[in-house]
Amino acid sequence: MVVEASLFFLLTSLPPGVSVRRNGS
Repeated sequence: MVVEASLFFLLTSLPPGVSVRRNGS
């Protein structure tokens, strides 16, 4: 889905701390 791709792209664009935090939750 385009939404999932956008979310994934945004997560990768964000700093590693934020990405890990989002995935950790």
